[in-house]
Amino acid sequence: MEQGGWRHAAWVFVALHLLCALPLYLAAVPRVIGLPIQTHASRATGPVLSNLAQRRFRWLAAALALASFVVAVLSAHLITLLTLGGLPGAQAILVGALFGPTQVLARMIEYLMASRVKAVTVGSFAFGALVVAQLALGLSADTLLLPVLFALLYGASNGIMTIIRGTVPAQLFADVSGFGALLGRLALPSFIAKAGAPFVFAVLLDQGLSRGMGCSLLLCLALLASLCFERARRVKS
Repeated sequence: MEQGGWRHAAWVFVALHLLCALPLYLAAVPRVIGLPIQTHASRATGPVLSNLAQRRFRWLAAALALASFVVAVLSAHLITLLTLGGLPGAQAILVGALFGPTQVLARMIEYLMASRVKAVTVGSFAFGALVVAQLALGLSADTLLLPVLFALLYGASNGIMTIIRGTVPAQLFADVSGFGALLGRLALPSFIAKAGAPFVFAVLLDQGLSRGMGCSLLLCLALLASLCFERARRVKS
């Protein structure tokens, strides 16, 4: 962007999609995929949940939706929050660039430990790391220490969060039929939160929401998400 402007940067992204992502996609995805034909009755049949499973479902759906809200806000407004705290723009971009490698590293560690650690335990770590990351973001100022700590924790949390969205339900709802439909229902609140979060937060900023209040809001939502997840994994009856 410094050398060619934002249009040049956008064309670089276009080239990456066309020259890197598209050929990989075309090479990896089969040309023909045979899917069973579903009748209207089979499509309408959803998972049957017991009272216990329903309570777990509600708490888990709330946890994932709240976490999705926080992640979506940070995806759109992180640079703004960092620069409002006094961090120079170049350093703010550097902090954002740490997310990708940290996500990959966290997923590799999770893969190596998956056979020895329960999915809900990994989930507790992901939600806990999200909470501490928001705390570090709120306390960060014009030095790199806390922003980098935020980036490492947030990247690890977000990387693992994409995995536990499938592994945690598999553990909590092991006896539920129609698992694919269950995952779809579980994802719906998260999709709604993810779609609306950047716009809602932008409106709040436009209405005078301070950086401190914005970071406090994200911290409260992350903490509430963690509490909902712990409730989901521990509900017994």
